[in-house]
Amino acid sequence: MINNHVAVSKLIDFFQYVSVDYDDLPKRIVDGIRLYFGYNAVYTIYQKLNEKDYAITELYGEDTYSRDHVLYKEIWAKNDIFFNKLDVIVNGSKTLKKYAWRCQDLGCSIEEFWNLDLGKAIRKGGFGYKALITCGQPWYNMQHTISLYKPEKQGDFSDEEMEKFNYIGTLFSIMQNNYRDKIENEQLKSVLNKHITDMDGCFCVLNCQLNVIFQTNAFSEIADKIFNGELFRHTLMPLVARMGEVEHSNESEISKEYNTENGNYVMNISIFSKDKNESYKTQYLYMIKIQAKKDDTPSMFNEIDAIREGAFYLKTSETYCLTRRETEVLKLMMNGLKVAEIAEKICVAKSTARTHINNIYRKLGVNNRSETMAKIMMIKDTKI
Repeated sequence: MINNHVAVSKLIDFFQYVSVDYDDLPKRIVDGIRLYFGYNAVYTIYQKLNEKDYAITELYGEDTYSRDHVLYKEIWAKNDIFFNKLDVIVNGSKTLKKYAWRCQDLGCSIEEFWNLDLGKAIRKGGFGYKALITCGQPWYNMQHTISLYKPEKQGDFSDEEMEKFNYIGTLFSIMQNNYRDKIENEQLKSVLNKHITDMDGCFCVLNCQLNVIFQTNAFSEIADKIFNGELFRHTLMPLVARMGEVEHSNESEISKEYNTENGNYVMNISIFSKDKNESYKTQYLYMIKIQAKKDDTPSMFNEIDAIREGAFYLKTSETYCLTRRETEVLKLMMNGLKVAEIAEKICVAKSTARTHINNIYRKLGVNNRSETMAKIMMIKDTKI
């Protein structure tokens, strides 16, 4: 634990320096690390392609090294141990709270690192060592990292330096959440300014993490009336999760009809706003509107949907080798129930419910609930 007053003071000053202006967070972090800690830093944004692979979206660093940034993105990253093991680093930051990494942490010696294209390149520039900082983050399919470079003549990063970097990683996590909140608030302001004359209408806005960040009173009332709470979550969340695949499907709007005892309705879900920064093009806001259908002719849609739903879960359990209990838990997850609610529903301890959920993630090849919903909706579209 850092107990040196000067070291703690520098961490506080660094955090305050970055927090003054979140409009250009990457540059503030790069400049702050050089100013308060004396390291050359590069801020990198990655897009997650699948469970293991990432693509570099943006690099931010000192203008002096802008040519090197281009070379890294196009050439040197291909055999960089930090890039190739980014999935291990990200998982470690989430599960082990290990935010700072050296090449040795990834099973690569300094000599082996120096034999890589990146190692050879940075040594020509006077640097010899690289460390990487990252953390669990609130973005959809994005990962932000900080790379730190140290001159070769100063020797490798010490344990004390790595401990300091881990504290920077803790602050980095807070900064990321504040940064995301700022972008989200600006997008929401844009939504509300456009719909200010419709504030009595029936709509709500979700962020990219599928959390409701705004809803009109009319929406809240009619959603409870139509969907009775749980069914609302069961219906809405999977549909919005599917919208997360928009860049692959070119689908920017979804409409679905609901025929209930209280009337017939149409729900429209659309991607309303994207951040102007290309790096955040996947950080959507979703607009959900509910309207009463003019034609209230009864239909058999609900009965047909129930039959298809049962057949779907049976087929899914066979395909992915889900147990009967795991299938039951999957249904409850798709209904929007939390861990405690699932445990109560199936009469087990919360730890047991979590075990079932983790088994489902493993068998489906996903990492979280949002990815589970998106995959289930994709399977439904394909098989049912």
